[in-house]
Amino acid sequence: MGQQQADQAMIAATRSAAADYQKRWDTQLAAAYAQNFNEAQLQSLLDQGPQSPHAQLMQSKQADINRMMQQSSSSLLREMMTKAYAKAQQPAAAPSPAPKKSKP
Repeated sequence: MGQQQADQAMIAATRSAAADYQKRWDTQLAAAYAQNFNEAQLQSLLDQGPQSPHAQLMQSKQADINRMMQQSSSSLLREMMTKAYAKAQQPAAAPSPAPKKSKP
C-alpha cells in the first residue's frame, strides 16, 4: 500500500470511527456546558447566538469547558483512534470477480 492509499484508508477509518463515537462525545459536551450554564442561559445562547446577553459569559467560560472536555474525553478519543488505526491496517477487500457471461 502506498502512502496516498494509507492516508486515504486512515481518513476513511477515522470518519467511520468518529461516527460511532459521536453520541458519547455529544453527551460529554452537553454535560460540560450544563455544568457551566443554567437552562435559561443555554436557551438564550441557542436562540440568540452572539446577540445573547450570555455570549460574553460563554466566551469567558470556553477555556474551562475545553479543559473539562479534554479531561472527560481524552480516553474516548484514544479509544476511537485506536479503533480507526486498527481498521485502517486491515487489508482492503478484494474486488468481486465479474459475473461470467453465459454462452448463447
